[in-house]
Amino acid sequence: MIVKADQPDHPPIDLEAMPPWRVTSERYLELISSGKLGPEDKVELINSMITSMSPAGPKHNAVVRRLTRLFGSVLDRHDLQVQGTVHLSNGQIFDPDITVIRLQNDEVLEDRHPGPGDIMLIVEAAGSSMKRDAQVKMPVYAAAGIPEYWIADIENQTLIVHRDPTDHGYALIQQFKGDTPVVADAVEGLSLAPAAIFA
Repeated sequence: MIVKADQPDHPPIDLEAMPPWRVTSERYLELISSGKLGPEDKVELINSMITSMSPAGPKHNAVVRRLTRLFGSVLDRHDLQVQGTVHLSNGQIFDPDITVIRLQNDEVLEDRHPGPGDIMLIVEAAGSSMKRDAQVKMPVYAAAGIPEYWIADIENQTLIVHRDPTDHGYALIQQFKGDTPVVADAVEGLSLAPAAIFA
């Protein structure tokens, strides 16, 4: 039997043809490591359900590129992960657009995904995903103790800043627009004007 070299050992799972599928974090990560789920599947684990991510349009991608440049100023003190996986708790594995991670003195994050103890700030660029980012993901980030969570609201060109996490949400939520700099509480030296994200 001849097998083409570019064929995967395990064909990707057709999520649209399947009913909702509830799995543990461990099982979800096994599906990724075995190749049954790959980057092309564009999924996250939300409330133990394998969930399709919203497609990224050109405006979303442009905002992520600008954020990556703007966050470059903290790279001498922190790690920056762009559209990479974070493991928040059992049943909650997300791929946020920007994650600021504490520099690891004794451990290199090569054998596991960053968890709440590693993460200082998360940013989601929200277009069509606004409802999910603000209503579904926000309380999960808060319950995990992520110190600061920003949503870059593309439609309204607004930076929504969440601080002071509790078990059910963030105690402080502020909205910023224009050229007035927003200074991060959780990341020393990070300051940016919302207008620079959307310009």
